[in-house]
Amino acid sequence: MRGVLLVVSLLACQPGTRVSSWSDAQGDWQARRTHAWDTWRKIAAGPDGAEAARRLADSAQLYESGVSAFERGDESATQELRVAAEVGPIDPSLYLRLARACRAQGASVRAAGFYRKLIAERSGEARTEAEHELAEIDRDVVDPFEPATEDRTPRWRWLAGALLALALTLLRPRTVELRRILERHPERAVAFAYQAGVLRHELFKHGLRPFRDGAQGDGAIVARAWRAHVDGLGLLLGLPTGWVKHEPSFAAVDRAIGRLARGQRAALDCVDRLEEQLVAWVRLARHTRVDEALLHRIVESLRDEHPGRRLAAVVEVRAATSAPLAAIYENDLALALRNLLRNAVEAAPRVLLEVHPHVDDAGREWVRICVHDPSCERPRAGASDRGLGIVRATLERYGGALIDGAAAPGFVKAVVLSIPAAEEDSSVLAVLRSAA
Repeated sequence: MRGVLLVVSLLACQPGTRVSSWSDAQGDWQARRTHAWDTWRKIAAGPDGAEAARRLADSAQLYESGVSAFERGDESATQELRVAAEVGPIDPSLYLRLARACRAQGASVRAAGFYRKLIAERSGEARTEAEHELAEIDRDVVDPFEPATEDRTPRWRWLAGALLALALTLLRPRTVELRRILERHPERAVAFAYQAGVLRHELFKHGLRPFRDGAQGDGAIVARAWRAHVDGLGLLLGLPTGWVKHEPSFAAVDRAIGRLARGQRAALDCVDRLEEQLVAWVRLARHTRVDEALLHRIVESLRDEHPGRRLAAVVEVRAATSAPLAAIYENDLALALRNLLRNAVEAAPRVLLEVHPHVDDAGREWVRICVHDPSCERPRAGASDRGLGIVRATLERYGGALIDGAAAPGFVKAVVLSIPAAEEDSSVLAVLRSAA
């Protein structure tokens, strides 16, 4: 729940002077000042006052849902509170519930912070309860602005702990798991597929052919080529020098090629096994599970492109219960969807992002990602057109297409990323399980 605590702690943090103009009130909200909610409520009647009231009502529902999720300990609380913060400021009276939830989860320092925010902004019974509960935990809370107390731990204990940590680090097995690396860094999968293809074609197929055919070959040349290939893969994946000795399949081939370099005979069955695994890794990396978590990550990456700029649109995500598998690299899917979303959020205050499987008249299965928006505006010419060109080119490489779709209720238009569906390949998983 650390992400939740970070979001809600940023919802308000700075004191300031109360104002009544709409522009100043929005400035208080963007600066995360604790009194922003009160200043929004004091906006004079008129168009600005109506806008402030509408957004306060909308954000109140979102905050209520997010705080309730936080109280239950749900992981969805982070996203719900972040969406609420994009709409309007938080009602300071919610700080009491947040403080109690933090306290129940053992986060006393965070709880104390929320108690103090409520005390600064509210009076009456809620303030009295907050003061009483804060007094109960204050004795256990260390103020970060107070000087730290002297650490009286004997130095020999620190030294013994450091030596033990060093010994555990040196003795720990350092097995390299390429599948895990590719799962954590999907942006490297396309380059990995290219490098793996070159290794299979240049070395396994042609470089080792004389040895496979029983003819005399130059083992030293093969060894130098092998070293160049594994060094290139190591640089691509961010692995340390000598990583090949800690990945079992690569290590077996490394030993066999070392024997060839010394003029000795070597069994090359290990090369066939490694080649099977390379094919399996590449095929697995090209299949992307399109679930709600992935869509949220793509939306957040779009927000992170401009840290100082607030996205105008609220992006709602709806994913299928059983997340479909698309035949596309995750990084390419993210590239296409980000470019499509940029066009939508520039013109619309609200965007719906929806994914579902689809079967066409010929029985072919597709994964469709729909971007719905309520605006009739067309994106700006120039950069936006180039963005759509990137989307089309990316999808066409995988046999997909960018098509118009039927807009959901409350929306005007929909644009659809249509991508061929992939099937779970049991043979690929069997190869990887046997390797493990």
